[in-house]
Amino acid sequence: EIDQAIECQQDAISTTQQQLAITDNTNERNHYYLQMLNIDSRLSLGLYAMDLWELEHAKAAFNTVIGLGQDTPHQAWADKAAIALALTYAYQQQPEQAHTLANQCLSRFTHQRPKSGSLAYIIQLLGQTYRQLEDIKQAETLHQQSHAFAETGHYLQVKAKSLTGLAIVARKRQQIEVALDYHAQSIALFESIGAKCDLANAYVELGHSHMSLKQPKVAHEHWYQALALYSDVHADKQIGRVEHLL
Repeated sequence: EIDQAIECQQDAISTTQQQLAITDNTNERNHYYLQMLNIDSRLSLGLYAMDLWELEHAKAAFNTVIGLGQDTPHQAWADKAAIALALTYAYQQQPEQAHTLANQCLSRFTHQRPKSGSLAYIIQLLGQTYRQLEDIKQAETLHQQSHAFAETGHYLQVKAKSLTGLAIVARKRQQIEVALDYHAQSIALFESIGAKCDLANAYVELGHSHMSLKQPKVAHEHWYQALALYSDVHADKQIGRVEHLL
């Protein structure tokens, strides 16, 4: 329920900013956690904007997070925002900027073993970035990594997103039966947790896989499923993207 999620994050930002304004700076522990919540909520809003295809809003949010976190105790959030920003650049057909940021982030993250779903999620975002940039080998490696981490930690959303990524990689390699199997697994997981935006995107990609099999009728059925889901969360720009496929 992305509208509710956005409202909650905005409330969190408002509350933490109010508290930061009255918090004694000598209380370092308090200040650290309040600022962490403030930055984390802004990162989440950027990721939600990306889900809705509000790419300029996403870019602004990620740049804000980088500005607040860079060279501070919250550097980890700035690093995560840099990866998300790289994907935004890739979506906006700005490959040079996307490559530069993605390459800077690659060595920073891929040698870490994620201890949280958040880091596993960011690694799969990096996989999406390289996939968008047509570096299929690197994308596959990252999607496999995030899938393995998610499997170990039982992070179902990250696992499902990684499976969608692996399906796209398989499709690009003309391994359609493998792709369809990955699609089926990811869709089942997204349905089980009610992840509407991710499920809609999974149906869009499943449609593309059926188009590669020259099955336009089946592809359109999946795209209409995606449209219904995007309509449910009021993702107008995503609706426009899917309608362009029909």
